[in-house]
Amino acid sequence: FDTSFGTNGFLSGNASSAVMHAVAKDSNYLYAVGSSVDTRWRIEKRTLATGTLDVAFGSSGIVTSNASSDAAYDIALDAGAGRMYVVGTCADNLFCVEKRLLTTGALDNSFGTNGIVHGSSTSAFPTTIAIDASYAYVAGTINLDQWGIEKYSLTNGALDTSFGQGGVVTEGLTTV
Repeated sequence: FDTSFGTNGFLSGNASSAVMHAVAKDSNYLYAVGSSVDTRWRIEKRTLATGTLDVAFGSSGIVTSNASSDAAYDIALDAGAGRMYVVGTCADNLFCVEKRLLTTGALDNSFGTNGIVHGSSTSAFPTTIAIDASYAYVAGTINLDQWGIEKYSLTNGALDTSFGQGGVVTEGLTTV
């Protein structure tokens, strides 16, 4: 263990943290996503060197999403553009993707509606997000018996309707 990180090499979340689902890092910071005790998305930005919260990010190093969010499950960083993409569920039980600034955690209002994209009408429980130079790919389960991938523009959050059927690829699960 690196004993200079956290407390003797171990870092625990703030008291209002409930669950952390994923982490991502850039050259200087660690970003942890999950949910708070009031079941809202939660993002913490911490230094890689010591694990301390970056007080310039959100409120004292922590961003919680609006009340319509449920839990964040994964994060992808576009360090070159200074943005993060966080995926989770919203109150409508659909995929939700938020695009935020790495520096402050503020929503990027050029993406979707006020920085948030809601999944297609067939989307359900997201498990992961991956990005390339132009698109975000959100994968998860649909109706408990299918998995699906949705493809969104990194620029404005529009669903790429040339991908699969209307921007969504689905596949049925088989019973073993």
